Amino acid sequence: MALKSSGDPSGEPAGDDAPLLHRLAWMAAIWLGSVTALGIIAYVIRAWLNP
Repeated sequence: MALKSSGDPSGEPAGDDAPLLHRLAWMAAIWLGSVTALGIIAYVIRAWLNP
């Protein structure tokens, strides 16, 4: 079974055509969300261990 390439003939993936600023903004948003979630989890654990 052969898989069709969704990219252009140069072999680049089709989903990689977003502007650099847009991709960096998404990366920063995901990073900030993960850091915030980890901070909330740490705060809950700290409050649970030291009432």
